[in-house]
This record gives sequence, C-alpha cells and structure tokens, in this order.
Amino acid sequence: SYRSEIQRIKAVMYDKAQQYSQAIQHWTSVNNLYIDDLFKFAEGRDGKIQPQDLQIMFDIINTRYINHKATIFSGEKTVNEITTIDEALGSRIKAMLGDYGMACRGTNMRLIKGA
Repeated sequence: SYRSEIQRIKAVMYDKAQQYSQAIQHWTSVNNLYIDDLFKFAEGRDGKIQPQDLQIMFDIINTRYINHKATIFSGEKTVNEITTIDEALGSRIKAMLGDYGMACRGTNMRLIKGA
C-alpha cells in the first residue's frame, strides 16, 4: 500500500542516505510490484503532491523501468494527470503500461449495499 510504505520511506529519506537506499531497495528489486492507491493523500496544503513523494516514487519507478520489472499501479489519478505533475515520472509509467493501461470509471462498488 502506497500510504503505509511512503511514510516509512520518508522517515529516512533525508536523515540517513544509506537507510533510504535500503528502504527502497526491496521495492526496486522485487520481480512484481503492485503499487496500490498511488499518491493517495500525497497532496500538501497547497494541493500539490509533496516533492518527497514524487522523488521516492521516481526513484522506485525509474529503477524498475530501467530494469524492466513488472509493476501494476492503481490510483485515482490518470497517467495524464501524473504526467502533468511530473513529466519524467508520468512518461515512465506510461511506457511501462504500454497497451495494458485501463481506466475504470463509474460508481464505487464498495458503496453499494450488497455489492
């Protein structure tokens, strides 16, 4: 889950460079990674995604992109929205998705009783 891991990684990001590398090493090297709720609650008071979140995700996604590692993303932002926020990150995600990107719209089924 993006939300649970991003906080742990941010805690060591600036204080201990070696611990930061170790904190993201697992996420850059596993063969298959599912990033659930990408950038969920990542906006600061200014409404923009916090720079630390962008940097961490760039470090992870760029390494996975370079090494051709399978990555699945879910989130409320489209690839185009992410690209508008950070072109380098969005373009890598778009390249990784290739023909497999999918947008789901409509009613959240968890909100419908009996679904």
